[in-house]
Amino acid sequence: MRKEQQKIRYAKWQIWVEKHERSGLSQLEFCRQNKIAPTHFSYYRSRIKAESTPGENLFTPITIQKNTRVGEVQVILPNGLKCVLSHATDVTHIKQIVGALLLC
Repeated sequence: MRKEQQKIRYAKWQIWVEKHERSGLSQLEFCRQNKIAPTHFSYYRSRIKAESTPGENLFTPITIQKNTRVGEVQVILPNGLKCVLSHATDVTHIKQIVGALLLC
């Protein structure tokens, strides 16, 4: 029965990690708002991430180029997808957009 309980616990933490990623909040703020111990969240998040990306690079390479247009941010992903945003776009929103585009 213990293994079954572990599977259930792990599945619940997977849901919390997915909710956190969609929230755009820092880990600490997410944990505070959801009354989760940050140490527990960090532990399970690292386990889930390690298992979901075996052998993959955890960082996405970026190239920084001189911006020729004032007032915009261009994000060019490794898959060639290009996204042009206003420089006033909130960083959290940019993070969510890039995260969604990387799934394409």
